[in-house]
Amino acid sequence: MSATSLIPGDRRLADWARAAFAAAESKMLAAVRIAIGESDIQLCRNWAYTIRDSEGMTNLEWLKTPPRRHAPSTLAETLGKIRSLKDLRVHQWTLDIALAKQQAYAAHVQLRRPSMTLRIERVRQDLEIVCFLRVTLLELTDATLLQANRRSQQLFREAAQRVQARRSGHNASILQSAVKAKAILTDDTRDWRERVIEARAALADIEEATTGSFAAQVRRALAEDSRRVHACLAGLSDLDLAGAPQDRGFAQWQAWSMLQETLAIGATEAFGSAVPIPPVGAAWSPLVHDLDPKSGYRAFEACALMSLRRGLRRGSVWIDHSIAFRGRRAMLLSGDEWAVNRDQHLQILGLPSNPREFLEPVLAAVSVGLCALAEAVRRGRIEIGADRLLHVPPLSALSDESEPRKTREAVFQRIGDVQLPDILLEVDAATPLQ
Repeated sequence: MSATSLIPGDRRLADWARAAFAAAESKMLAAVRIAIGESDIQLCRNWAYTIRDSEGMTNLEWLKTPPRRHAPSTLAETLGKIRSLKDLRVHQWTLDIALAKQQAYAAHVQLRRPSMTLRIERVRQDLEIVCFLRVTLLELTDATLLQANRRSQQLFREAAQRVQARRSGHNASILQSAVKAKAILTDDTRDWRERVIEARAALADIEEATTGSFAAQVRRALAEDSRRVHACLAGLSDLDLAGAPQDRGFAQWQAWSMLQETLAIGATEAFGSAVPIPPVGAAWSPLVHDLDPKSGYRAFEACALMSLRRGLRRGSVWIDHSIAFRGRRAMLLSGDEWAVNRDQHLQILGLPSNPREFLEPVLAAVSVGLCALAEAVRRGRIEIGADRLLHVPPLSALSDESEPRKTREAVFQRIGDVQLPDILLEVDAATPLQ
């Protein structure tokens, strides 16, 4: 038998590839039907092609509409799409399909007109629509959190600008008060007691304008912008945020959510009484624990917004129906997938399969470094301070009899007094041509 007869033809290879692809799609659709249910798949299909307005736009086209400029209305529209998808229970789906495959199927729906998607076979159509709805929810959630982050940054920046403008006005008023006090004190036509009393009254506003740091004044200004801060927090109430129990931002978010449930009796009245106040830190504590409950509630909202933003950024607060803001465990490979593909990932990363083979060179390098550090400390080149940090002593000037100085003097003695252009011409003349 010849070698060429053992190699299948292109048509047979294409048939095998199509059969394998169809089998993989059938397997994925079976997993989707188990996870979602046939009735929910049909509900999603009917909802996707339902006309939603007088312009003839379907829900599928509405979801594909890109967000407009950065504005509160854009955030409200994005939240409306998320609410519609959550009404379909998309956030509860647990698809046993890799995220990259879901994004690939969703891209087909995104790039294709809805009428063209309706024409493809039902098996492929259901799989693409389910993946599109799921990926769209993840992307809209990320977009919402990014928009809320930009909104909180904008509120903080505007608060800082208001404080800066206020401080500039205070500087002018302080100067005017000082000039007025000087004129009063230098008026020899009046009694000195009257002058002192009037000058003290003129300088009374200076102490009020100069007390408190810039950061404290910015926090106070942010708390005063309660309407927009509350709107930014309320926009995130439709998201199922989760977090570590010890995270300060997540604890404040839970307390704020409980306060919103008491709006029937008033959140400000329930603040500090019906709902306990979680720790807010030393910086926000004077504002949050103010004697006025309304003022304390406004400060607590501003503190919760800033703490939640930091928690989302460092990963201690997360959301399951998201891509960039998922929990740490969700971003890692599952135990079963790691057991199957472990050797492949180690080969890609160039790592040994035995952890000791990787750790022994690292520990040896650490040991050598510690020995070198101990020798440097013994010679006085490095000091270990009371704070247990390494401190390098200040550099001392070299002596005048250093080797570079001797070399420089020897070169000048050999060359003599000559100009640099002459040296260049002489070097060029002495260089042989190649």
